[in-house]
Amino acid sequence: MRIAVPNLLSFLATHDFHGYVPGVNDIIKGDYTKPDGTQELPLTEKIERGKKALTAMANYRRGFYEGEDKSVLQAYTKTIEENMAYFGYGYIKDAEQIVPFIPLCFYAFRVMVGLGTLFVLFFLVVLFVIYKKDITRMRWLLWHCCR
Repeated sequence: MRIAVPNLLSFLATHDFHGYVPGVNDIIKGDYTKPDGTQELPLTEKIERGKKALTAMANYRRGFYEGEDKSVLQAYTKTIEENMAYFGYGYIKDAEQIVPFIPLCFYAFRVMVGLGTLFVLFFLVVLFVIYKKDITRMRWLLWHCCR
């Protein structure tokens, strides 16, 4: 059974029912425009900038402890500030690392929703029994609740 709510993902992600939500391929290629009007960078560019930030951070640390000139440290600081938004991308080796295993995510979500529904139903049954009957006489319910 499929329940579809048109444009709900757009609303959840962008607070606009007609907002654009990029897919995995769009994120890798970087061929979409962000809501502020700027063009998103391709993943390869983000990885390069992240590696620049990582290198500049390592050089800054080394230079700081070795007593390097302040102008050199300021250059490292400037490089870090320019590329800090892409810092985490520096740890990615290639685009395949950011693509999740879709079948696992697909079925794990359904299991999560199913278990959540089961727990809510169980809670409602227990709540009904507590208000309508004496719970101490129902050993099967106590066994399930306290297990």
